[in-house]
Amino acid sequence: MSEPVGSLRDLQDLLDGVATLYGEPRYFPFYGVLLYTPMNGLNEALHRYIVGRWDADAKSNIGGHFELFNVQTGPNWLVAIVEDINRGQEIERFSAGTVYDIARYLGARVDDLPAIVFFTEPRTRKETLVLKLVDVLPSAEGIRDEDITNLISKIAATIDEVWHRHGPSDRRLEALRDELANALWPLGPTAASKAQSGLDWLKVSFANAPTVIAAITSVVNLIKAFGLY
Repeated sequence: MSEPVGSLRDLQDLLDGVATLYGEPRYFPFYGVLLYTPMNGLNEALHRYIVGRWDADAKSNIGGHFELFNVQTGPNWLVAIVEDINRGQEIERFSAGTVYDIARYLGARVDDLPAIVFFTEPRTRKETLVLKLVDVLPSAEGIRDEDITNLISKIAATIDEVWHRHGPSDRRLEALRDELANALWPLGPTAASKAQSGLDWLKVSFANAPTVIAAITSVVNLIKAFGLY
C-alpha cells in the first residue's frame, strides 16, 4: 500500500505519528522504499511506470500506474518512492548524487540502484534488505509495464505469505530474503546469467543510523536542504 504514503516525507510523518493512514495509526509488517535515479535505462522505466510520461507524437500525457502500485502492494507492505509526485517533486528535480546519498542512508550501495529497500520495525531496528532490480527485470530496451506489474505482484504475494507463516517474528526480514530468493530467481535468462542464486542480489544490510526511522529523518532533512521538499 502506498497511498497516501507516496514519498519519504509522507513515510516519515506516518512513522513519527504526525500523520495517520486513512484517519488512524497503522502498523505494517513490512515497509519499503523504491529507489531510482533521474537517469535513462531501467531507472527511467521505473519512473515512467509510476508517474507516466509525455508522448511527443500524441502531444499528451500517458498516465502512470501509481494507483495500481498502491493496490498491488496490499495491506502488509507499505511502500514509499524517492520522488514526491503528490507535491510535484518529480525525479527530474533530483540529482543522481542526492538519490545515491538517500540510498546510502538506507543501507544500499550506489551500484545497487535501482532497488527496493525493505525493512521492519523502523523505530527499533536498523536492518534493511536490498533487492537489486537490474537482476530481476528485463533490460531497459525490452522492459514492458507488465514486467514491473508482475514483479510487484510477486513480491507482495511473497510478503503476504511470509507474514501469514511467521507473524511478528524478529527474523521475518531474513525469512523474506529466503522466500524472495526462491520466488524471484531465476526470472529469465537475464537474471540467470547475472546471479548464481537469488541470495547474490538480495542482501541484508544496515541503515546508516541507529534505526531506520532515524535514517529516514536524515534523508528527509537532506532533501529539504536541497529545496526538493
